[in-house]
Amino acid sequence: MKADSVEREVRRFYVEDAGVRAGDRIIVAVSGGPDSSALLHLTYDLRHELAFDVCVAHFDHRLRVGSADDADFVREAAVELGVPVVIEAAGTDEIAGRRGRGMEDAARRARYDFLERTRLRVDGRFVAVAHNLEDQAETLLLRLFRGAGTAGAAAMRSVNGTLVRPVLGVSRGAILEYCRRRGVSYRTDHTNAEAIVDRNRLRLNVMPELRRVWPGIDSVLARNAQLFAEDASALDWAADTALESVRVASGEGQVEVSRSALRNLPPHVVRLVLRRAAMESGRAQPPDKARLHAVMDFCLSPRGGGRMGIGGGIDVLRGYDTALFTSELHEPPRVLGDVRIDAQGVTSIPGLDMAVKSRIIQDRLEVQWVKESLTVKPPDTAYLDFATVGEHLLVRGRRRGDRLRPLGRGDVSLSRFLIQRRVPFWRRDGIPIVAGTNGVIWVGGLEIDSRYRVTDRTDNIVELRLVNTCGDVKS
Repeated sequence: MKADSVEREVRRFYVEDAGVRAGDRIIVAVSGGPDSSALLHLTYDLRHELAFDVCVAHFDHRLRVGSADDADFVREAAVELGVPVVIEAAGTDEIAGRRGRGMEDAARRARYDFLERTRLRVDGRFVAVAHNLEDQAETLLLRLFRGAGTAGAAAMRSVNGTLVRPVLGVSRGAILEYCRRRGVSYRTDHTNAEAIVDRNRLRLNVMPELRRVWPGIDSVLARNAQLFAEDASALDWAADTALESVRVASGEGQVEVSRSALRNLPPHVVRLVLRRAAMESGRAQPPDKARLHAVMDFCLSPRGGGRMGIGGGIDVLRGYDTALFTSELHEPPRVLGDVRIDAQGVTSIPGLDMAVKSRIIQDRLEVQWVKESLTVKPPDTAYLDFATVGEHLLVRGRRRGDRLRPLGRGDVSLSRFLIQRRVPFWRRDGIPIVAGTNGVIWVGGLEIDSRYRVTDRTDNIVELRLVNTCGDVKS
């Protein structure tokens, strides 16, 4: 690829792949080496045509003598181009003391953390890094050697959120030729010539032999990474679709799925769904294979209640019919305190985004209509005989010793009733209980005590209705 071809490829990338818009700010990560120095100049030359701003970011890992000279070089390059530059050095114990992959991983995490902080600090849209064709080929092999699945074998994405790789399809040779023809100066990192970490061992010892036996192997591996990326995107879509087919409810930091619906899916799809649920509920990284199998066994078990920590700050709670993925910091909703219900109005339920809307029905025609329509009343509404309940009602949480006489059944403890109704244990403290002086009258949304039901002899009716208070509720 000639220098002008490299320029056309980078322009095409910014316009078609990244979708850069006028007014955007692009932070170019520059180490001082040929790849990132070339990327800086390629991006800088497009700033007027595509109407975006450029900023330079450099992170000094402090892993070798002379790294501060790289920072000075990058600063001078930015000043020469007249673009702002942000430079930061690693803390003394941030990466020190690690070896091999541990050091490599720590350095990578520190660098990307710095780049994202810089993007937010300068209000940038993208961070551009200078991974090239050979980097992509090496990444694919490294991940395969370490046991990657389809998503891992996709290697590096050219666009990954706010991180972009404009020269991912450009060979290292083409980049060096561009630097030579355009007079772009750069520094050489001599540690790249030392087999001290996995990537450099692969680069120095393995790739040369592969290229000797299979010329063009880098392009072949990069194309395979693209195919894996396309397959991974299809699997992502399938996982999202399957998750929606079994999802019961979701809230902030929570995903609840139907266990019976999970059992109807093929095992490999179940694993995709559970991995997606773990990520959606707040896990930063997907569970490894062993942990994912443990989660699958836990969710598909015929047993009822249980709790399982899956790492990353996420717990899985197992109910009779559902499983809830939730952050360990997320407290299940519970009714707090006792509140007297206004006989004609709206009473907020402390601890819940709910209220009880109540009124007394005295009109004879409406009373008769209610009596005739009791079999089709919505579950969030209770009709009670005013003569038996009176006006002094409380809404509260469940208490030890609460009992209930459900319609058509004998007396039963509230805890037993909730188990029989298969209410997950994490929801039980969030059920509003309407009670009078003699105990439970209505288990909100589930059942009234039969002693307070409307009968043919009822003259006046108390109507109670649970309403959501996320919006305004008018009485």
